Amino acid sequence: MSAFQKNNERYSTTPRAVEHIHATAIVDPCAQVSPSATIGPYAIVGPDVVLENRVVIGAHAVLEGHLVLEDDVQVSPFVCIGQPPQDQKCRGEGTGVHIGPRTIIREFTTINRGTLYDTRCTRVGADGLIMAYCHLAHDVVLGDRVVLSNHTTLAGHVKAEDEVTCGGNTAVHQHCRLGRGCFVAAGAMVERDVPPFCRVFGDRAKLVGPNLRGLRRIGLAESRIRAVKNAYKELFRTTSTLEDTLRVVTSKWPDSEEVRHLIEFIRASERGICR
Repeated sequence: MSAFQKNNERYSTTPRAVEHIHATAIVDPCAQVSPSATIGPYAIVGPDVVLENRVVIGAHAVLEGHLVLEDDVQVSPFVCIGQPPQDQKCRGEGTGVHIGPRTIIREFTTINRGTLYDTRCTRVGADGLIMAYCHLAHDVVLGDRVVLSNHTTLAGHVKAEDEVTCGGNTAVHQHCRLGRGCFVAAGAMVERDVPPFCRVFGDRAKLVGPNLRGLRRIGLAESRIRAVKNAYKELFRTTSTLEDTLRVVTSKWPDSEEVRHLIEFIRASERGICR
């Protein structure tokens, strides 16, 4: 009996389904593999891995730990997901990784599982694009529709909200947060939180303006974009203290969902904001 036929009863097995696993792939008998999943040559799938409907695993990919890949996830060749955290405090605890539906993970990317000291699970949201040679360290949490360009490196405990875009060779310090709809330019070294709907670049990353193109890509109306643009000017192009400015911005745009989120993000910052 093949490894596929021994999989958990969560998925039914059909003769045709066996054809979707290459003969050279190593799939643990305890792995949960949908009949519609495809596993390429020399891929390795561990015992605690769950591959849901229409997941595609490329050649030589290695999937370990408590790992869930939701529907229509695509994993390119030589990707490694679910390896132990690169943290000397960890002792092989049973933590995991969760990848949301329709996310694409390109060649040579590495995603480490979570730790007991934070979320226990490294998470990637839906409809993401993680390009080649990226690294997501332990306890990273990405929202939906996040794009990480080639060689982006996220240290442990980094949190990125929805619609974040990082250019190539970006590096983000541990515990930093990337706000919704922000854009981190290629080569940026981020050591503080990046506010939502803003653009940063440089070493160390500094604000260069609102991410107007990104806001339009999200589909916001021009009136809502204008509110963000004006709030940005009020917040970051003034000599007043940040607390005074936050009060002014709150009173000027009380009905703007985006401005409200921007203010709440800044107030919650523990590492400080890129300025």
